[in-house]
Amino acid sequence: MKNLHIILLIICCLFSVRLFAQNENNSINDLIQKGQYAQALSYLEKLNIGDSTQSEILQKQALCNFKLGRLSQAKKLYYSALSKSPFSAEILLQIAVVAEKDYSLVETLKTFQRLNQLDSTNTYYLKELARINARMERAKLGISYLQKAIEIDNKDIESVVSLANLYLNDSKDDLAEPLIIKGFELDSSSIKVRHLRSRLFYRKSDFYGVKNDLLFTMSLGDSTSFYQRLLGTAFYQMDSIPQAIAVFNRLLKIGEDTENVRAGLAFAQLKSTENNVDILRESTDNFYLAIDLGKSDRLTDYELGLADISDKLGQTETAIHRFHNLVNSRPKATFRLAEIYEKKKNDKEMSLIFYQEYLRVCRTMKKPNADCNFVDLANRRIANLKTNKPTEIPKVIVAKDSVEMVVDTVRNDE
Repeated sequence: MKNLHIILLIICCLFSVRLFAQNENNSINDLIQKGQYAQALSYLEKLNIGDSTQSEILQKQALCNFKLGRLSQAKKLYYSALSKSPFSAEILLQIAVVAEKDYSLVETLKTFQRLNQLDSTNTYYLKELARINARMERAKLGISYLQKAIEIDNKDIESVVSLANLYLNDSKDDLAEPLIIKGFELDSSSIKVRHLRSRLFYRKSDFYGVKNDLLFTMSLGDSTSFYQRLLGTAFYQMDSIPQAIAVFNRLLKIGEDTENVRAGLAFAQLKSTENNVDILRESTDNFYLAIDLGKSDRLTDYELGLADISDKLGQTETAIHRFHNLVNSRPKATFRLAEIYEKKKNDKEMSLIFYQEYLRVCRTMKKPNADCNFVDLANRRIANLKTNKPTEIPKVIVAKDSVEMVVDTVRNDE
């Protein structure tokens, strides 16, 4: 009888301890839910950790440290928890999150490789392996992982979209296009699919397609600045200048005061049919701001724009001076000088010289160059201007072979 009382007493004590521990655990969970991580951590550090709960407690300590920004300590605790549960996908995923937050991409990659070894059919792991490899500029490996994910689930739109994006970034439009079509078939309302398709349309100069897709994404609440700029450019190319100006001004209002936005607005204002002095002066200001913000290889585009403004304002000598400064780098400057000498200066001989020089430079170009889109027009003007008297090209104005222009890629790392 006495032994029975002792056993009952022990059971009651164990139940009380377990109940106390359970209450403590509930309190800790409440604190974590409320975001009171420092207080939760102080409770966790006082707990008497047993083998059965050690991994769980370590994970909670790691989470609190992570939320408090103590990334090294969080990783250390997660690895300690992993030593207790070496096949825990949950812990490995948390390690991957902390490692990437700590800019340890190699560690993140190795963690997902370990997860992939635990479950090679999990498409999430494959997609993350692809994403991390892409971040490390190893697109080929990223592509191979996404191809595996699509083999496992060919209706996984995220895999389809990610693979199409990598192909677009690598200028493999022919491989991206069928994936974009497939993505559209899977979900025609997907903002990501519409984004990708708008980029493909842009590459094909289908600016109406760009406009339609991006107006659709805007109707769903999308306001991504990259695609807003693309929309503004599409309006510009379609000669919908008021709409283009409105888009670029809207970007400025939300704080997107960048080189590309200022340049886009400047070009749209320059192309405005109103062509009044105030708009041209605003365009001038925006070109100068684009130059000040400039980090791209488009600075000569802005200088050409400023020269065009001088010409539109009737400042012919200033325009000639600006274009002269650009003849060694931009064939278009040579063509514009030919036009000015023909139409503004009425100097047929100088005009003919510049038209001929423009054709000579364009013939030397090894790659397609947008500046040489006026070759047919130049040939027609030469036919009208040419006289029986042979004209020699003065060496002082002959342009050096132009720097080749980079073909637009509209790259985006989504």
